[in-house]
Amino acid sequence: MAVELDHGFIQENLDRNWKPWGMQREASINGQGRQLFTMAIGYELTKDKAYLDGLTRGMDFLMKMRDAEYGGYYDRVAPDLTVITDSKTGFSSFALDSLAHAGRVTGNKKYLVAAMVLFREIRDKMRDGPFIGSGSYTRDFMQRTVGGGAFGGGGGRGQGRAGAPRATGAGAALGQPSAALAARRHGVNLHMFEALLALYEATKSEEVWYEITSELKAIERLFDYEQGYFAESYDDNWKPGGNPTKTTRLHPRSTRCIVNT
Repeated sequence: MAVELDHGFIQENLDRNWKPWGMQREASINGQGRQLFTMAIGYELTKDKAYLDGLTRGMDFLMKMRDAEYGGYYDRVAPDLTVITDSKTGFSSFALDSLAHAGRVTGNKKYLVAAMVLFREIRDKMRDGPFIGSGSYTRDFMQRTVGGGAFGGGGGRGQGRAGAPRATGAGAALGQPSAALAARRHGVNLHMFEALLALYEATKSEEVWYEITSELKAIERLFDYEQGYFAESYDDNWKPGGNPTKTTRLHPRSTRCIVNT
C-alpha cells in the first residue's frame, strides 16, 4: 500500500490504519513512478480532479529527485529530498514511464520535455549491450559494480535497493556487494521497453521509435519461440541462465509483462 503526502512524497509500507509501518521513510524512483502511473491512468479514465491534484503533487516531487548536476534520477531520497542512494539504475524506467503518461494525459509539455531529456540520458549514458537502461551507475553515470543493473545488464533480482548485488556479513554493513553475487548477468529490460512505448505514444518521436525498433530486433533474437518465453537472465554469451522456473512472457493482449515466479 502507499499514500501520498501533501508535498507529493509517496509513503509506502502502511498498516491497516494507513499509518506508516516499519522503518521505511523514503521515496524510491520505483515506488514513486509506479504509483504516479496509476494516478495518471486514473485521471485519464475518470477525469476526477482528485487524481489530477495527486498526480501533479507527486510529479513535482519526482522531478525534484533529479540530479541537477549530472542528470538522471536518484534511486532513493528522503521525504525532504536528501539523497539516500546516488545511483542511477534500470529503475529509471519507472520515472520515464510516469513522465510520459503524465504528459500524455494532462497535456502538460513540461513532463514530456523532462521525459525526452531522461530518455536521451538513458540512451547515451546507461546503455548496456543492445538494451538501454540496463546498467547500475553512480551519480556521474560511472558504473558502480560488476554486478550491474536493476532489471537488465546484470545483478537481476539478487540486488539491494541501490541496484548493487546484496551484501552479506560485514560487507552488508558497509553497503558492499557480495563477491558471490557480483557475477555478471544480462537481462531483457522489458520495463524500459514499456516506458519507450509510452513515450512514443505521447510524443511520436522518431528518436524513440528508432530505439523501439532496434530493441525489438534484439528481443526477437532472444525470444524462445518453442516455449514462448524470455529467460529472466542470461550469461556472458547471452545463453539463458538462472532459475528456469522464473521466466518473462508477453501477454498476448497487452504490452504489459507477466513474470512467472
